[in-house]
Amino acid sequence: RREVVAVAILNNLPFCVILAATQHFLTHELEMPDLSPLITFGCVFAAMVGSVGNAWLINVGWSLRRRMVLVCALQAASAVVLAGASLLPPRVGLAMTMLGVTAIGLGQAVGETSLIADLKVIPPALGMWGLGTGLSGLAGPFVYVAAGALGANDGSVFLATLAVPVLFWLVFGRLGALLARAGAQHLMDSADEHPAVAEGGRKGGAHRFVLVLRHTGFVALNLVLVYALEYGIYP
Repeated sequence: RREVVAVAILNNLPFCVILAATQHFLTHELEMPDLSPLITFGCVFAAMVGSVGNAWLINVGWSLRRRMVLVCALQAASAVVLAGASLLPPRVGLAMTMLGVTAIGLGQAVGETSLIADLKVIPPALGMWGLGTGLSGLAGPFVYVAAGALGANDGSVFLATLAVPVLFWLVFGRLGALLARAGAQHLMDSADEHPAVAEGGRKGGAHRFVLVLRHTGFVALNLVLVYALEYGIYP
């Protein structure tokens, strides 16, 4: 189950690193400390949109593999946008920062709600996912502090996270073997046999969308509550 732990870490690590870096970037580089709560808003907003958006993607037929391509694209886009923000005037940099934070938040939310919901077919995997999430929460700030101690600026840290989607995709590919052993290989390449839509219903239809929300809703609710409580406490 090491693959599950690794994917959980790689799904959450760039989010944790970028969250730490953007707080510092907004306060010290853009000199806008009073606007740092916007980072919290971006995280919670992305969690809500990403969770519901993932349900919609399943509803219209996006397979797990296709949704993970989207996660990798959002991780990479966030890194590039945030690195670019460090080179722009403060007002433009602020807008780019919010765009980058929202992108990484969307990717993290889609990845988490997708994988937790689909990995239910491998019971031990949920505990392994929790372990990976916890490790990434510890590793993220440590990575940022260590990078700063080595002399890296915020822009360099943002660019360095470009390595994560590459690693994420490589490790995610190994999950196919785990799903195959659990008799759920079909989840990788088709959403039509997803547990939430197994009852049938027209692709893209309202009834099927409700079924998907029912399947992923508890995960999505917990994700939003964690962001709202954790990042609402500080600042």
